[in-house]
Amino acid sequence: MNIDFEALSSIPKLMKIVLELKTTIEAGTVDKKWLSTKELAEYIPYKIDAIRNKIKENEFVEGLHYYKNGKTLCFNKSEIDNWIMGIGQGNSYSNNYNGVNEVVNDILLDIAA
Repeated sequence: MNIDFEALSSIPKLMKIVLELKTTIEAGTVDKKWLSTKELAEYIPYKIDAIRNKIKENEFVEGLHYYKNGKTLCFNKSEIDNWIMGIGQGNSYSNNYNGVNEVVNDILLDIAA
């Protein structure tokens, strides 16, 4: 095994980075990709009931903004950010989803008649 003695001088710098990462992880300040409903309510200026209404109104779309795991909802933080800013797939998908829903409902009503 060959040891590069020049690399040994990097050890203190690497140790500092490792300790900073450890402190960040222990403090819980690492950005999360998935948020619970309660965490989402703390992250954005909406109450839990308002978030539930966004789901009922299909403004938050399952499979895009959130995923269901049994009774637990997991919100995709980056898609929620896009929704808040009115950009990206989140906003257009939600609008398209509502339009498609209306068309499907019209077709079903025609078939039932």
